Amino acid sequence: CLQLYFYLFILFFCGYNAVFLPAVQSLEEWGSGRVEGSVGEFGQCVCNVFLPDTSFPADRVEHMQTTSNQLSVKVKLQIIKVYYIYVFLLSNLSNLTTRVESLESGPDKYIKLEFELLRIELREFEALVTQLKASLNSSSPAFESLYIEIRNMSLIVDQLESYDRSNLEVIRIEFAKLQRKLEKCQDDKDDFSNAGIGSCKHGGILRIGKPVYICVYIYITYATEESKGKLVLGKINEVSFEVEEVWQTSIYKQSVTNAFMICGILYATRSIDTQTEEIFYTFDTNKNEESHVSIPFEKFQDFYMYLDYNPSDQRLYMFNNGYYVYYNVKFNILVCPRWPPEDTPVSLCK
Repeated sequence: CLQLYFYLFILFFCGYNAVFLPAVQSLEEWGSGRVEGSVGEFGQCVCNVFLPDTSFPADRVEHMQTTSNQLSVKVKLQIIKVYYIYVFLLSNLSNLTTRVESLESGPDKYIKLEFELLRIELREFEALVTQLKASLNSSSPAFESLYIEIRNMSLIVDQLESYDRSNLEVIRIEFAKLQRKLEKCQDDKDDFSNAGIGSCKHGGILRIGKPVYICVYIYITYATEESKGKLVLGKINEVSFEVEEVWQTSIYKQSVTNAFMICGILYATRSIDTQTEEIFYTFDTNKNEESHVSIPFEKFQDFYMYLDYNPSDQRLYMFNNGYYVYYNVKFNILVCPRWPPEDTPVSLCK
């Protein structure tokens, strides 16, 4: 293309009677093109054209065509994007125009429109509660409470519209409270055990749920010279980290394999054989009473390191040679009917 434009320029410059004569060039002249003009013996214009390269640049033309197509596609996408933005802005402008016209024609009409929007939001809110209740398949009193509050909100909307058409702040505050309650119900709906216990076929942690508050007391077991090798149970003060209460037991510490606390009661275990462990002794710190029991359970392996009771899921956990083992615990609900005490300010205590 550049060569063609160059020839046309020569024709225009020298006239139609221009004569192109071949010229012999040196190697240096061939590397840098030039044009020489002169007048022939009959008065015609004679031009000598020297070009640096006579090959056609097909690869450059192909690259330019590809770039042109890519730019064309990008331009079309931008045009489509601008069109959708234009439609969206027109829709919002139409809605805004309606509100402005209502406000200009009279404040009562504008307030009427606001109340209608509140009624629509309340109906949508009630539909969300119904959907959430159906998905949980539950008849929890929390849902009935939400339904009652929605009906009360509808009555308040009617009253405000009839008595005070210019005040919407009260209803907006109440509506915000309802939205927070619905969000809480949705958080409670989330299942945080969806990966399967023990399974690693997941993409990592998605989010963490809300904290569960548990009152946990710290106990230690030890033996002293004064106790003559018998097990002593001590309760630690969480602030000063000092022993604030001590209970003397009648069992020797060396006879105890492991021990754990549940609701202020010490449970001591011992090995029966290579496959069986037994809870053989309990000490109730609430009543200052001890008893001998026999509650056997199977060991996962011959040797284990540690037993711990988790009050949040009521399971007994064992650390066993790289394995994390848990046992479901069944309680006799008649044993401790008054635990925790009524003045305890928490729901779960250890």
